[in-house]
Amino acid sequence: MLSATRTIVRRGALGLAGTAAAGTTVAAVYAGTDQGAGFRREVQFWSKIFPVVADYYVHTARSSPYVKLQGYLASDEHDDEDGEEARKRRKRAKLEELHEKHAPDILQVMLDLKGLYIKLGQVLSVTALPIPEPYRVK
Repeated sequence: MLSATRTIVRRGALGLAGTAAAGTTVAAVYAGTDQGAGFRREVQFWSKIFPVVADYYVHTARSSPYVKLQGYLASDEHDDEDGEEARKRRKRAKLEELHEKHAPDILQVMLDLKGLYIKLGQVLSVTALPIPEPYRVK
């Protein structure tokens, strides 16, 4: 019974790996064609933007394990009333740091991809939306 289960799991893993390899190969070939230019731009966009999004998530989202750990460590030092205010101050400071760190990265992505991305940056820089200062200035 155990060897049959292992065989099924092994075959399933090999099938999944083969499907992933074939899909990656097809995507790479398609990206190299003229019809794949949009796909190539999309891959380029997400490969540069995902690390930025992940950095914001890890350092600011309440569901992030890092933020939960920081909250746990800070709760030992402060009472509830002061702890909430201190948490908000730390989050604002961390957001400012992240904005300063990633604004040049976002600008470079927009310049590299041109077209709509540059126009979007121009519109966002002059609107009344609450865009952080580092993103409007850069």
